[in-house]
Amino acid sequence: MPKETGGSATNDSSLPEPINVIGELGAAGREVASEIVEEFSAAALKFLDDRKSSAAKTVHGVATIFQRAARDLDEESPPLAKYAGRSGAAIEAFSEQLRNSRWSEFVGQTRRLSEERPLVFLLVCAGLGVTAGALLVASAHQSARTVPGPARRLSS
Repeated sequence: MPKETGGSATNDSSLPEPINVIGELGAAGREVASEIVEEFSAAALKFLDDRKSSAAKTVHGVATIFQRAARDLDEESPPLAKYAGRSGAAIEAFSEQLRNSRWSEFVGQTRRLSEERPLVFLLVCAGLGVTAGALLVASAHQSARTVPGPARRLSS
């Protein structure tokens, strides 16, 4: 029986219980948070896949450079041409693997390589660093050669 205070009932059955309201708000909050996490994850994976595709194109370009060097060196230095050709083929295989694998697979394979064969991992990283540095230096020298005479004197 409802208690009366000043002529009005304090027990209105049309109002939800506070605990039910809190539970419903919690469920709605979890649902919204889950949707946000899913959307963020999808956007992050798309971004990483785009970067992976860009990296695969860059690595393919490096492989092409080695393969061209192998053809150019074939007559002048067959042993060096053979080494450049093998390197180009290995780099091309890596670019294909990078292009065709999912980001999580690539990270997992890289982690396994670093754990199982740390010396090989370090050598590959050093080799990629040296190659990238050589390409940057060659690119800078090429840019310096294409700059007109007066502009080159100003930059020196």
